[in-house]
Amino acid sequence: MRLKSVGEVSVPNTHPFQRGRWVFAHNGTIEDLAPLRARVSAERRAEVHGETDSELLFAYLLTLLDAAGVTDQPAGPATDDAIAAALPLLHTPGLGACNFLLADGDTCYAHRLGRTLFLLERTPSDAVRVHRESSETGAVLDTPWSQGRRAVLIASENLTEEPWQSIDERTLLRVDRLPRPAWRRLA
Repeated sequence: MRLKSVGEVSVPNTHPFQRGRWVFAHNGTIEDLAPLRARVSAERRAEVHGETDSELLFAYLLTLLDAAGVTDQPAGPATDDAIAAALPLLHTPGLGACNFLLADGDTCYAHRLGRTLFLLERTPSDAVRVHRESSETGAVLDTPWSQGRRAVLIASENLTEEPWQSIDERTLLRVDRLPRPAWRRLA
């Protein structure tokens, strides 16, 4: 069930949103939509089917990727720069809360603003954890796992009793799947 803050509960308003190679999810509420709306291209605005702040934010990020000429390419330095270029507007006081995940299957961008966001990195030296439960949230994660696997997980709360790291406010991360799951801070 979608916890709505903007827009009715409906399929067009439900995350994740997908356009081309990109999928997007947002946690938070953009209080002032006018600055975003003003910066979304007409082409991207025409693709907005729902009525959420989240889909408008996605359209804004895609507008920046379009302007950089990287929308249909694997993520690279120009993609990093285009996503980072969104931050001054997103960090405007009064705009609202803006945690998001933007991914293309190989690269995931994670941004924290106004809500909690956590990261967990699993490496081959970790204990094998097939079944994990959170006493705090009640979440259960069942994952086929071996000592050779690596993973980077990002979530809005600690899902398990593992050593999740809190991501600092106003942080943009890039997580790459290949050659092995790894993350780095972009901003």
